[in-house]
Amino acid sequence: MPIISQALTRFFKLEAAAGLLLIASALLAFIISNSPWESWYAGFLNLPGQIRLGPLNIAKPLLLWINDFWMALFFLLVGLEIKRELMEGSLASASRWYCLARARWGHDPAGTDLHGIQLGR
Repeated sequence: MPIISQALTRFFKLEAAAGLLLIASALLAFIISNSPWESWYAGFLNLPGQIRLGPLNIAKPLLLWINDFWMALFFLLVGLEIKRELMEGSLASASRWYCLARARWGHDPAGTDLHGIQLGR
């Protein structure tokens, strides 16, 4: 058991661990939804979930909880990561932003050369 625990600890220390889990989860969902277990998967997505706070009652199937809550949380975390990069990461300096903007909109000589090659000039 300690070997599995150590392996999981090493895995979750990787920067790519969250992305790998996301890809694996999406792949598993894709495989199950296109297999003989499709009816089980559809039933799983229709499981009811409910939150009650006094008179407030929010009841939705699991699929809507995923769409509403988890997707909102995902984009919140993406936004926080972008903000961190802008404030203290590799995108914190104005010169870095300027170079990225020039390359993106084709005002960089290297960028315009590549654009010309793509158009067959």
